[in-house]
Amino acid sequence: MSDFAIKFQANPFKLEPESPEVVLGQIPPGGSEITRVPCTFDGKSNNEAPECPYIVQIAFKTSVDVFIFSVPCALSVMMVPTTPISTDEYQALGEKGFKKSQEKLEIETTTEKIKEKLNSNNVMFVGSRTNG
Repeated sequence: MSDFAIKFQANPFKLEPESPEVVLGQIPPGGSEITRVPCTFDGKSNNEAPECPYIVQIAFKTSVDVFIFSVPCALSVMMVPTTPISTDEYQALGEKGFKKSQEKLEIETTTEKIKEKLNSNNVMFVGSRTNG
């Protein structure tokens, strides 16, 4: 088996491989190989809310046939520990075609407790506003 390529179907996070080509040599019958496929968030969006678990539909082409998989992924895979982004950077992300909606949530807690809980789960606080 040889000539490997991969393609992701449009998905809510715009996840796609950096390149459709998968660099693997010839794999003999009964053999196996492990590789990594670098991904980006520059793909096409299907404009739907993500499901739980997050499902990525993948087409994997080989010299033998094309195989279609539905791969469940943990949402935490999409979150990379890093420094918080600024409010302006966050708002710029919203202008990249994500649907905007405003909801009002009433809970009994403090802002600081929420920030602590989110931060401990690699979700950074970037700004706030008051809905009027």
